[in-house]
Amino acid sequence: MHLCLTEFQMRTLLEEFEIAHPALPSDLQGLSILHLSDFHLRGPWRRFGVLVEMLEVVSRRAVDLVCLTGDTVEQLGVEDEAMDLLTQITRQSCPRLGVFGIHGNHDPPALIARASTIPGIRWLLNETVAVGGFEITGMSEPEDPLSAVLGAPAKASEGGGRPFRLGLAHEPTNIVPAAAMGIDVLLAGHTHGGQMRLSARFAPHTSCDLKPTAASGLIRCGPSVCCISRGLGQTVWPWRFRCPPQVGLYRLGWGELSGTGVGIERLRAW
Repeated sequence: MHLCLTEFQMRTLLEEFEIAHPALPSDLQGLSILHLSDFHLRGPWRRFGVLVEMLEVVSRRAVDLVCLTGDTVEQLGVEDEAMDLLTQITRQSCPRLGVFGIHGNHDPPALIARASTIPGIRWLLNETVAVGGFEITGMSEPEDPLSAVLGAPAKASEGGGRPFRLGLAHEPTNIVPAAAMGIDVLLAGHTHGGQMRLSARFAPHTSCDLKPTAASGLIRCGPSVCCISRGLGQTVWPWRFRCPPQVGLYRLGWGELSGTGVGIERLRAW
């Protein structure tokens, strides 16, 4: 089955944001990142229109990076479908710098082992790699931020300081260690934006320790910001309320951070 989607339908899933950070060097201005998270596959992926639509978005958008932040499956027994979906992502996308991913708490060891064989995805299993003049740190289940950062390449940027660092984590609570360890921009998922929301700014349950008002969107902790995706799938209940699925397209630019830098602050809701 193949769906031919209009640009309007694609825009209902794709949401574009400008993300500013004062540590971004001039040669990374405009870096574009497509953020995919929380598929929670529970059967043949072609039966789920949102995943077919996601692949349409992936195939039509030219970006620098595609980043996966975990929970490919909802349950055991769909590993073959998950492998096919991940393979389709690599085949239909052509990011300039590649596809990078980490795994979430729903991803079983058998799938993690099999996924490592998919050509075109660089899985970051609690490690840091140098890419295109910056670094990507991946905190994969079981998440170990310290090990991920300690494994960074021992190379300083041309200016003598550390390079700009992008982080991938499943759980957004990793913004706290990320801020302490020099990760400038973190991408995360896990919360599904609450999945069932009373409003765009409040979710009764988020499956994490953040305040219910910070279930999705852009949050800040000290010098670091975190983009929390609403994700594409559902867990426990197979539906959403006032919380549509999302593919995030971020464009990084230089700019001062808003907020006070004290505690965890929500800078933008989505």
